[in-house]
Amino acid sequence: MAGMEWNADRIHVINFRQESAVQIVEQVKRLDFPGSMDAFVEGGEDQWDPWFPVIDYERCVDCRQCLSFCLFGVYEADKSNRVTVKHPGNCKNNCPACARICPKAAIIFPKHTESPIEGSEIKNEAELRDKIQANVNEILGSDIYAALAERRKKSKKLLIRRKDIEKAEQERSEFSGQG
Repeated sequence: MAGMEWNADRIHVINFRQESAVQIVEQVKRLDFPGSMDAFVEGGEDQWDPWFPVIDYERCVDCRQCLSFCLFGVYEADKSNRVTVKHPGNCKNNCPACARICPKAAIIFPKHTESPIEGSEIKNEAELRDKIQANVNEILGSDIYAALAERRKKSKKLLIRRKDIEKAEQERSEFSGQG
């Protein structure tokens, strides 16, 4: 295995594609894991779901379509202005739409079953390009930039609404605490 010695006492493999979030959390809890499980499972077992995108930076050309496309705020640019998966918990379960429109198939969803979205090797680049273009046309229409601009507007509205809800919940909590 990549020049590493296999030591069954020190290596534990967890299959994220076949096991539920609860099963994964239980396995991790049984491991001698340094640090707090709370840091590993943010928000508790009931809220954690291992559905998230991964960017293959060897394929990524930093076109930023994923950043413009995603309505859930999963992607952000880092300090070097490279797109990263900043908020994986925001990703909508079983939604690989950003992977379907990525022009270089650089977005991977490890739990997905469709190739190459699940991370398998790309065998036919031309066929893949045609498939991605068909997905883009189906999802965004013929004017990609106008569609992405419209999605950004929707995304900003969703973010504002989410912040308003959070503020209202905080005020409600503070008010009920004074009673």
